[in-house]
Amino acid sequence: WEKMAHAWNAVAAGQAASCTSVHIAINSLAAYTAPRELLLPQLRASGVPMHQVHVFLGGRGVALQPSPEVSVSQVGARANGPRASPQLLPASQQLDEAPAHVRQQDEHGTHFYHVPHNSVDFTGMVHIVEHPQLFVGVKQWFYMHDTCAVGSSFWANITRWCSRLPACALPATRYLPSSSMGLYDADFLNAHRDEVRMLKNAHGVTVERWKRRGW
Repeated sequence: WEKMAHAWNAVAAGQAASCTSVHIAINSLAAYTAPRELLLPQLRASGVPMHQVHVFLGGRGVALQPSPEVSVSQVGARANGPRASPQLLPASQQLDEAPAHVRQQDEHGTHFYHVPHNSVDFTGMVHIVEHPQLFVGVKQWFYMHDTCAVGSSFWANITRWCSRLPACALPATRYLPSSSMGLYDADFLNAHRDEVRMLKNAHGVTVERWKRRGW
């Protein structure tokens, strides 16, 4: 039995390593670093290729500032070099000055995106459908919150079928707002772009009011 289990784990690990079409989307806040400091190492430990991990940092009044030490990718251009953690724009600089098409990477290859709104559990999803040109090659999204925890077999389990995953949405839970977590086909999200954008906190209202959909 132990030999069979070891063989199965080896096969699963090989399938996971070769699955380049499934990417991880982590919904987060720019100022909410503690959960990410727990989750990202867990993802690395489970074997997730970190260049397939995308962290969406929401929150009005906070923006990412590219620096010479950071690898900055833009639409149609990329500058490679030493990488550093994302930096914050000075408070005096306007929020809208941070272009939405700029992304940053840490030393592990993880992508970080500035999102100039806080749409709670849907910040990252809105950014995905509003900027599809950033995610060419992504066929499936595993969408999760920064407060999640994963085990050592996480990546092998979610990529076991890889290209044979269903072309739809498979929520991990039943009710809003946590039902935003789950597996989403990228074409499915793009086809429902208008519905997803309705979940955007475009007016910058308080989180409490946005959750009540009261504006």
